[in-house]
Amino acid sequence: MRVFRNERLAEYAKIREGPSEYVLDLSPDALQDRGLLRSTLGHEIYHAYDEVSFNPTIREQNAYRWEVRNAGQTGLSGRYLERAKILQNRRVRP
Repeated sequence: MRVFRNERLAEYAKIREGPSEYVLDLSPDALQDRGLLRSTLGHEIYHAYDEVSFNPTIREQNAYRWEVRNAGQTGLSGRYLERAKILQNRRVRP
């Protein structure tokens, strides 16, 4: 895992496939709230295991749906939960 400078406000983390494992790049913005951090990690892990959705828009919507459904367990709340609720239905540009 490495921390990167957040250049896009909407992005707290990104996961990418490395040569032999997945690599998680985490924005310092994800550290501002424990619930946000747990939810962000779950969101990215969801992507790693989502082998069904090949459409990038659907993949992203499903990951945000995961965040909303699991908010009680991750502690996601307030403006971060409201953001996830909006993004679960938003069209994402590929």
